[in-house]
Amino acid sequence: ADAAGSGALGDLGAHSFDLARFLVGDVAAVSGHTETFVDERVPESGGDPRPVTVDDAFAAHVEFENGAMGTFEASRYATGRKNGHTFELDGSDGAVRFDLQRLNELEVKREDGRGFETVLVTEADDPYGGHWWPPGHVLGWEHSFVHENYEFLSAVADDGSFAPDFQDGLAVQRLLDAVERSDESRQWVSV
Repeated sequence: ADAAGSGALGDLGAHSFDLARFLVGDVAAVSGHTETFVDERVPESGGDPRPVTVDDAFAAHVEFENGAMGTFEASRYATGRKNGHTFELDGSDGAVRFDLQRLNELEVKREDGRGFETVLVTEADDPYGGHWWPPGHVLGWEHSFVHENYEFLSAVADDGSFAPDFQDGLAVQRLLDAVERSDESRQWVSV
């Protein structure tokens, strides 16, 4: 914990909370729980086992400022998943689902639809579609880093009005802290 801060919560949860804030809005309160399943591990470099001082998993229930609710979880023990990170937003008129292991697809439930449909997001009119392969050809994990670097360099070259910014990062850190405080107190915590 002295070097890493936290485990699954900070490493994986930070991304989920950041995305949720972008898509849904700020969080008002959280009820969270963290757990360490393995008390000691042998370092990757070898040697004697050392105590584990970070969480292996977390779960949190949140209340957004706009009245929406959310459920979050992450675990380093989700066997069978190589890089599983999914989210789903459900509303009265539709829903959307995304799975990072199916990077080029969105599952969309439209108001007039019977169920979810798969939408391939590699069409020419998508933000980066015209810069890679012909429509319908998949983009890989490495392409996202090219896009990320482009956005970062564009933000640096711009007038400085870009998002996310320092305040967004701070808001996520406050949310992570609230989950840890909720776990310690076993109570809801305002963010």
